[in-house]
Amino acid sequence: MKMRILADDNVDRPIVAWLREQGHDVVEAVVEAPESEDGDLIAMSRRQKQVLVTFDRDIGRLLQADPAPHPGVVYLRLRGAGPQVWEAFKRTWPAVLSCVAGHFVTVRNHQIRRRPLPIGPP
Repeated sequence: MKMRILADDNVDRPIVAWLREQGHDVVEAVVEAPESEDGDLIAMSRRQKQVLVTFDRDIGRLLQADPAPHPGVVYLRLRGAGPQVWEAFKRTWPAVLSCVAGHFVTVRNHQIRRRPLPIGPP
């Protein structure tokens, strides 16, 4: 499954490049919306129907305060340096891909946790 992704400016370029190699449509915040605030990135990913990929821990709190539907968020909490992080990302991506739609997915080196995002007002 291919998806539309908004990569926060804190996502390493090798991860972005690898996602593109896998056929995903990846927009980089650092290019398209430099110096955007977290709330702006959430709104942008909603408008463009993109899954937001980020290392930013504030994203979860901001999404809890805003009940509007969202395509999905991948919050990376990977440990290591450079290539260790990239390899952990590649290893976990297939599991993330299968469960991210409409969810907040927290990715650690050997664990994935998924929570449904708000579906908006009834």
